[in-house]
Parts: sequence; C-alpha cells; structure tokens
Amino acid sequence: MKKQLLILMTLFISVIGYSQTFTDNFITYTVTSITNNTVRVNSYNPAGGTDVDIPATVLNNSTTYNVTSIGDFAFVNNQLTSVVIPNSIININMSAFAQNQLSSFTIPNSVVSIGSGVLSGNPLTCVISEATTPPTITTGGSNDSFALNGDRSNIDLSIPSGTASAYATAEWTGFKSVAVGLTGTFVVDYITYQINPTPNSEVTITDYNVAGGNIVNIPTTVNSGCRECSVTDIGFEAFYDKFLISVTIPDGIITIGTSAFRENTINNLVIGNSIETIRFRAFLENNLTDIILPSNVSNIEAVAFGNNPLTDVFSESTTPPTITDDTFTSIANRSSIHLHIPGGASVLDAYTNASNGGLWAGFNPVTQDALLNTSNFELDNDIKVITSANEIKIISANTVSLKSYELYDMTGARVSKGTESIIPTGSLASGIYIIKLDFTEGSLVKKIAK
Repeated sequence: MKKQLLILMTLFISVIGYSQTFTDNFITYTVTSITNNTVRVNSYNPAGGTDVDIPATVLNNSTTYNVTSIGDFAFVNNQLTSVVIPNSIININMSAFAQNQLSSFTIPNSVVSIGSGVLSGNPLTCVISEATTPPTITTGGSNDSFALNGDRSNIDLSIPSGTASAYATAEWTGFKSVAVGLTGTFVVDYITYQINPTPNSEVTITDYNVAGGNIVNIPTTVNSGCRECSVTDIGFEAFYDKFLISVTIPDGIITIGTSAFRENTINNLVIGNSIETIRFRAFLENNLTDIILPSNVSNIEAVAFGNNPLTDVFSESTTPPTITDDTFTSIANRSSIHLHIPGGASVLDAYTNASNGGLWAGFNPVTQDALLNTSNFELDNDIKVITSANEIKIISANTVSLKSYELYDMTGARVSKGTESIIPTGSLASGIYIIKLDFTEGSLVKKIAK
C-alpha cells in the first residue's frame, strides 16, 4: 500500500511539474521537464514591446530552467519588429511568429525543426541560418514555414559555408538569393566579397568580373543579402589584370592586398583616408603619373607602385611611411619624380635624413607643398567640398561666405576660376586637381579628385 501511494505521489508531482506555467518579463513559460529543468515559451504579452530578446535560461522559484522550444502561436500577431532567438532553442513550433512585422530572422545553430507557418504574414526579406545541419521545415502552400503560399522569392537567405547542398536537399529553396557561408562569399555589382570570420559584418574584396567595366568605384558598405557589411580590405590579386583605367578606394578600407591592382592601365587613382598598408606589387605595371598617399598610410611594401610613369608623389603624413628602396622605382631612377610632403623643418628632416635608411632619398625635387586632409579653417567653419562627375559643390556655415575660387590641374595650370559655389566640371578630364577657395574669413586649399 505504501509503495502504491509513493508511486501515485510521484506521478502527481510529475503532472504538476509538467503543467506548471509562470511568467517572466512578459513571456509565459510552460515547464516541459522537471528532470532536465526545461521550459517552452508559451505566449507573450505585447506590453513588453515590439523588440523581443528571448533568454536562454529563466529563473522561477529558485530553479533555473533552460528555454528549449517556442510553442504554437507563442508570438503571433504582436507587431514584433525584431526578435533574438537564443542558442538553447531546439524547436520553433507552428505559427510561432506569424503575422508580425519582422523583416529579418536569425536561426541559431541549435534549432533542429521549424514548424509550419512560423514566419508567414511578415514582411520578411532576410533569413540567416547559423545551423550547420539544416532544420526541418514545411515547404510550399499555406503552411510554408517562411511565407504565405510558399512564395520565398523576396527573401534572401544566408547559410554557413559548405552547407549549400544539404540545404537544397532539405528543401530550403526558392529564395531570392543564397549567400553561402557566414564566412563565405557573395557578389554585388561584379565584385566578389568574402565575409570575414570576425566580425561577420566586415568583408574583403577577393575578385572582380571585367563585365563591370574599366572604371571601379569601390563601395564603403555592401549588402550581402541579409546584412549591411563594411568593406575593410582589398584582397590578394582581387583586381589583377582586369583592364581597369580608373579606381576610387573609399574611406573605411584599411589594407590593399598583394598584387591587388597589378597589371592594369590605371591612370586615375583615389586612395581613401583610412588606408594603412599597401602591400607587395599592389599597383605594379599600371599607368599612374601621380599618387596621393593619405596621412594614415604607414607601410608600403616592395614595388607597390613599380613600373608606373610616376612624375609626382604626394605624401600627406608628417611621419614618413615605411617603404623599401623599390616601392616606387629604384632610388637611382627617382630623379624625375617630384616628392610633395607637408610643411615643417622636422618633416623635411624626417623624410630626408639618414635615420630612415635613406629610403625616401632620390626624389627630385622635394617640396613641402603637400596638403593635409583638413585644415583648422575648414573644421572651424564647417566647410564641405563635394565632388561629382560634373560639378564641385562648396558648402559653408553661415558665418563665412565664398568670395572666389581658382582650380588648378597637377601641372599648375589654372583651368577655372569664378565666384559661384557650384562649379561645373563636365568638360574637365578625370584626375587630381587643386582648388583654392577664398572666403570672407580666410582661405582654404584642397586636393580633389574628379
């Protein structure tokens, strides 16, 4: 009799444990195992807001539970705009997030199944799956896991590297695009990008399709289909022998890789202010006559600019970048290259004295007329010089007004002058120019690229 009573009590406690529900931070949970201390998300109070971060664990009555599943209709029709799923979730059940305002959805590696209609009725454009084994899903018709009527054509999918075949077999098909690899590659406007392992929001350029043309303007950011990524590096031989004539590298890029632009016919080059390193043979065998090295450049490797018809090198750093004796051409052959550096006796000494091994020797002439990227006058008066294909626009704060401008090419010839703040440049050739601006409160001289 006592044994039977003990069994009944155990069953009673078990039933109570499994049916126990509690609410924490607007989410209601149901205990699914008192042995393993697991719970299922049961429902949500929309008073908690439209951004939901589901915890991996939750505390109730001194017991810590692992959150392992999301129940049927748990978050349905709550106007959610974002949701974070923890890496403890195994199952996401039927219509769990249906009829919300989710445009993107990230599935952690722990998830093994996604029920029918889980994301239907959302303006979904992006699904990121971190699962190396594709979760089971419902495909097609009104029960499709991702879209009403099974139409996934407006949704971009990002999946881990090496899983494309497995996802296709598991019926993860019909998406607008598939970016293979959280550390994989994708192509936008003929440029191939490699997603960096850490962080996933940064990319390296690895290749270029010549169908994109011979003028390349590298973007600062690019959308991988599911996320906006910062372009930070140009990789090994990315633009090698691609018939390029003009390249613009924006701020934000840090490294130009080995042979990145080797063997083109580039005659117009703009290097962004964030560049720190220009690697071996980066611009070898091009048609560059002048280059401007922004002040952040600290290291330029061997023959980076070798075999170019250089006539002018502008270095904007007051500290000479580290170079080799053949970064530009051999020291013996620099006598026809004009080196421009910032003003100051200490700067001239730093570039020309023996302490740097004489690596900046041999240029002729050397003049201290290189212009720093910004001036105190420019900063103090909030002056912006905006260039486009056909015009230069001068914008200044109300405290100063433009009196006149003069525009010079790199030979020193004046090509334009006037008083207007919008300067037409459609008739000018692409290249580097110097503009002198006279304001009521002072003057400003800048190098610009057309």
